[in-house]
Amino acid sequence: MRFAWGRNKLSDVERRPARRVRPSRVAPVRIQIIGSNSIDILHARDISVTGLSVYVEHRFAGCDIDKPVELVVTLPGRRTFVTRGVIRHVTRQNEPSTYFGVEFSALSSRHRSEIEGFIQESLEDA
Repeated sequence: MRFAWGRNKLSDVERRPARRVRPSRVAPVRIQIIGSNSIDILHARDISVTGLSVYVEHRFAGCDIDKPVELVVTLPGRRTFVTRGVIRHVTRQNEPSTYFGVEFSALSSRHRSEIEGFIQESLEDA
């Protein structure tokens, strides 16, 4: 399934059918994102089983819409895993700050379950 985050007038509920949570600052979700000409370690702004968004305080060359990226995801209290995604949305805040929306393109069922568990725990703790 492909989502056009930010490209149409659908509500957030329609565009994001999966539950999405914002990790706490105390227990962040670390994301290593590897593009064609770049690599960086960031914290997820939010995450769901369909994708995530990250905030980048500097320019991130090589990461453009519809470009594939490799992701190394570290959920708090869980093992790190590697997956792939595609950048679906780029929002420039105050240059050079940027938000990237990444749709998972190769999330295994095991990793999907780990994200679902993390989301459920986050909702219970809220």
